Amino acid sequence: MKKTYVIDTNVLIQSPYAIEHFEDNDLVIPLVVVEELDALKKADGEKGANARQAVRLLESYRNILGRVENGRILPLVYKKCRPNAQFDDDIGFLPGSEQEKIAPLMRPVIDNLEQILDSDESERYKNEMMLTDKIDEIFERGIIQTEALNFIRGRSIAKTYLIIDEAQNMTPNQVKGIITRAGKGTKIILLGDPNQIDKPFLDEKTNGLSYAAKYMKGSPYCYQITLSAEECERSELAMDAVKRL
Repeated sequence: MKKTYVIDTNVLIQSPYAIEHFEDNDLVIPLVVVEELDALKKADGEKGANARQAVRLLESYRNILGRVENGRILPLVYKKCRPNAQFDDDIGFLPGSEQEKIAPLMRPVIDNLEQILDSDESERYKNEMMLTDKIDEIFERGIIQTEALNFIRGRSIAKTYLIIDEAQNMTPNQVKGIITRAGKGTKIILLGDPNQIDKPFLDEKTNGLSYAAKYMKGSPYCYQITLSAEECERSELAMDAVKRL
């Protein structure tokens, strides 16, 4: 059965020839992908080389393919596609409920809860079952709830402390979407480090955390706290790695 595939930028900068391997299926390349490839053409190393090759391939197809209209072959043009209605990246097709799918992402939160609930490092793991039961109770009673952000658009979240961890990996559009979901009595806490960004198209200035800090500065509803390196040190090794790497 003929299918339609939508290619994103990450695929093409990893394998620019991927567009030649979809046989008789339809292939859609959104305009934003072409724009991102164009911006990456001057990048150093393999990423830049693959972006340039992908652009050359797309141009060659655009020039040699087309449709017949009034006896003329019109060149193909890149068409803008409507974006996915989901607010964030899809949480995937693994079996299980939403909570089961995002459970692996909650490991850092659980690590911190373990330290908060039992601050004595020498005694913390002598009874791991009891510690695990305490943490499970917090989630079972709904004191802490976890949710994927895929379908947050349109919601109004009231009387909630909404904590967004790793906010430096969000886009400005995503962080705006979250802040504007706040209902009465809700406080939103954005946590993150602009020096630890994992998304390829974000940097220290364009990420959602920096964007919110810049444009919400001066608002009577916004308070910003910046911790020094000494205040948020995991260990001497971690701090040394941050400086060196």
